Amino acid sequence: MGGKGMRGRGSLSRPEKARASVGRPPQVSDEELLRAALRLFAEFGYEGMSVRMLNLQLGISHNTVNNRYGSKLNLWYAAVDLGFSSLRKVLVTLVMELQGSTDHREVTRRGIGTFLRAAQQQPDILQIMNTEGATAGPRISYAFKTHLGPLTSMMNVALQDSIAEGRVRKFPVRGMMYLLGHGSSAEFTLAGLANEFDELLGPMDQDEYIEQMTEFLLAGLFID
Repeated sequence: MGGKGMRGRGSLSRPEKARASVGRPPQVSDEELLRAALRLFAEFGYEGMSVRMLNLQLGISHNTVNNRYGSKLNLWYAAVDLGFSSLRKVLVTLVMELQGSTDHREVTRRGIGTFLRAAQQQPDILQIMNTEGATAGPRISYAFKTHLGPLTSMMNVALQDSIAEGRVRKFPVRGMMYLLGHGSSAEFTLAGLANEFDELLGPMDQDEYIEQMTEFLLAGLFID
């Protein structure tokens, strides 16, 4: 949904201990646990996040993560897999619709808008990629080879076909991935900076932002 003014995502800098319960610790689903872990990895980075934070936030046993995932690193892998699932669906759908449509501009408009709304609603995975992508290492390599690489290859095939047909300008596919995942999505992934812009420029209606950024990207990509 759209929103004006200060972002609603609260700081996780002081995870609160879950309300005490009598008896056995509460059971949480894998998805609930992984979404909470994804949020903490996004907020604190891999090194700053601790399994103890997650235990306190969810009120679970200190053995839960180890029993299910074996290690903090495996927890990160599983959380990233979950985080990419919604963005992957958006991009795969876009490529499939491009292959079956003659109105590439409208399909691309819809795809960009859908991606930005997914980033608005679930910014955690893009925040993690902003952090992990700054340096080489096994975590960003895993995320790229498992998720970003295959998605980029799919996007590149569709882009090169459109370039060859004279629909769009010659444009590096990595540039499109940067603009979507780290440029135009910054309104949602860099909440602290976005709040400062709100203070200086006034609140930004996020639905309007998505519409304007979509049209901006389309204008740069398509040949009228």
